[in-house]
Amino acid sequence: MMNWEDRFTTVHPETGDFVYSPEGLQMLNQNSKIWHPMMSRVVLHSWAVEDGSFLRLNNITLGYTLPESLLDRFFVDKLRFYVTGYNLWTLTDYSGYDPEVDTRRSTPLTPGVDYSAYPRSKSVVAGVNLTF
Repeated sequence: MMNWEDRFTTVHPETGDFVYSPEGLQMLNQNSKIWHPMMSRVVLHSWAVEDGSFLRLNNITLGYTLPESLLDRFFVDKLRFYVTGYNLWTLTDYSGYDPEVDTRRSTPLTPGVDYSAYPRSKSVVAGVNLTF
């Protein structure tokens, strides 16, 4: 298990000052185990790998068409009410916003890499279909 104290940092823990020089950063992070782009060595580990299984209700439409016998006296041929919902529910233990992760790069080396995309928006649309 990785410890958060093992992360790469650019802030000196005692003074709270930012460290900018490569030599200072190397001394400050000599025992870091969590990789950062400024580190000279890459430490491969499974610390950030997690199960991305999910079950999602992506879209659903519920509607009701009134019987024609009720509509004849109003000179209406058809009347339908409906509600449609998009991205309503996701069941997952994934800690990110969306288990269907995005990838900034389209290379075979980065499939399923989560680059913190915005969460999918939920929306509900209601409507009426009326035919005379």
